[in-house]
Amino acid sequence: MRYPFRRPDPIHGWGMVALGAAGVIGLTQELTALHASSAGHAFRWWWPTNWMAVPVAILVAGVIMLVLPAHREREIPAGAQQPALPPVNPAEWKAICEESGEFADGSKALVFGLRRVPDTPGWLRDFGALHCTVTGPDGYTAEAMDCPPWCPYTARYFPAAREVAPGRYRSAWRGRMGQDTWVDITSGEHEVMPPPKTGLEVGIDGQDPTPFPGVGLILEIKFHVANHDLMEHRLSYGLRDGAPPYHGPHGAADDPEHARFRQQFGAIWERRGRNQRPETIAPGETLRGIYVADFGWDPVHRLPLYTLVISDGRRDFPARPAYADDEPAAG
Repeated sequence: MRYPFRRPDPIHGWGMVALGAAGVIGLTQELTALHASSAGHAFRWWWPTNWMAVPVAILVAGVIMLVLPAHREREIPAGAQQPALPPVNPAEWKAICEESGEFADGSKALVFGLRRVPDTPGWLRDFGALHCTVTGPDGYTAEAMDCPPWCPYTARYFPAAREVAPGRYRSAWRGRMGQDTWVDITSGEHEVMPPPKTGLEVGIDGQDPTPFPGVGLILEIKFHVANHDLMEHRLSYGLRDGAPPYHGPHGAADDPEHARFRQQFGAIWERRGRNQRPETIAPGETLRGIYVADFGWDPVHRLPLYTLVISDGRRDFPARPAYADDEPAAG
């Protein structure tokens, strides 16, 4: 018979032949010795008996194993190419992510899943195992080995999982087909939105300095304020944590340079500060303004470090200039 029919291992066949032959010879000798002395009994050693049936059957089975072919599964020689597996069509699969909870109470959670489109019963049997890789907004990767098709983003399934953060999460699914062949199934993305903003948002857009060497510095601070609440707020302004303010002359009160400084400050205040500081802000509104401040003279000629604080009467919302983190505070 042709392939894939093959003979069994000859060792097994010869073993059964030897066992059967030993049984036949041994029983023949024993039966001959028992019946030789029997009076009036003519015994022929080749005559079969019931006792001879078992060793004869073993002997015949051994001969059959040596002569006749037996069915074996197809064997692939070492180094030969594995049979081709059916391709995976990414269009038939969808990587999904479900989001629940809130950032505020620390219950934000993600569940990554794999679904077949259209959904058909028993599709999970197409793969021996599933593997999901998730990349977070910061580029950090966590993997779930031999995971279910619905896999919570927790340390139980993803040992390297981190706390859920706002940003884009990417998931990639792979499946095992055959004995040890892993194939890419599909991938997907999910955007985790940041928590909604509340209160006021304050930022500094720039400064216009007017220096008076040896006397002081007048600074026009350009700012913006946004209202993320659902109610109108009345605004108040102030500075803190800043460079030393202007204190006036240490000598004669009628020092001309100091008098000119105070006069210039008053003019700028009337022109810019008084009319460009919003007093109220409506829900969802963003306003811009100018806060005018005076500072003592800095011999190093640095812009002063300060914190602009805008209050809604209940909470303070601070803002610092962009260069505040790069320079040490004066004094």
